[in-house]
Amino acid sequence: MPTPRRQMPRRIYPLRILGMGLGGMVVATVLWERQASPMAWTALLLATLGWPHVAYLLTRRAADPYAAEVRNLLIDSALVAALVPLMHFNLLPSVMLLTLTMVDKITTGIRGLWARALWVMLAAGAASTVVMGLHWAPETSMSVMVACLPVMSLHTLSVSVVSYQLIRQSARQNQMLDELRRVDALTGLFGRGHWQEQAEAALRRHHTTDEPACMLMLDIDHFKEINDAYGHTVGDEVIRALAHVVRGNVRAGDCAGRYGGDEFAIV
Repeated sequence: MPTPRRQMPRRIYPLRILGMGLGGMVVATVLWERQASPMAWTALLLATLGWPHVAYLLTRRAADPYAAEVRNLLIDSALVAALVPLMHFNLLPSVMLLTLTMVDKITTGIRGLWARALWVMLAAGAASTVVMGLHWAPETSMSVMVACLPVMSLHTLSVSVVSYQLIRQSARQNQMLDELRRVDALTGLFGRGHWQEQAEAALRRHHTTDEPACMLMLDIDHFKEINDAYGHTVGDEVIRALAHVVRGNVRAGDCAGRYGGDEFAIV
């Protein structure tokens, strides 16, 4: 079965195509307005349309696809930063693309990736400025603003969906952990900690409302001799058998737990 690390390149591939494609539309709108050179258009097409497929091939052929995909994520950041000088630092798309790129690196959960991406982006932006020349035109037209809307909307929605899925997964895991904390795995009865909480609650109710509270303690006679003579596996079966009897004889409102070893307690 593929591990999450092995699945990572396959999950990122369509997202990279979508993200680079939408971002490329924004950059293309700026280049169209300023009648950019063929060199600028070529750089845009290679970065936004060609790179996603090259990145996928690199991960497919890599001995360690996860490490290759981490490198690809850094290259993503470099390419986005390199597009900023192509747009002559047009303010809205430049800030938007750089910010969303950093958000993507943070949401991967890969430790330190955003910090490495930051340095890569600075270096790529500086190199692109040297190659393309420093041209400063930060004004953003209405057509460029409109081109930015799909990127901002879809990115926000996708991050929200991923966050929702992580919250739901975390809630399910917390619920499972709570079940493991409350229930003794061997007997299916409540564990000592949860049973003690219920016993203390019953005692508080007794002091507050004078409601009767009763406690029954059980243990297995000569249990050590059973373990010594037949082994701990048989001893566990004896504990399970008594727990089965307890579960069959308590009421819905009673709280039966394994207090420890061969000791049981019922409130």
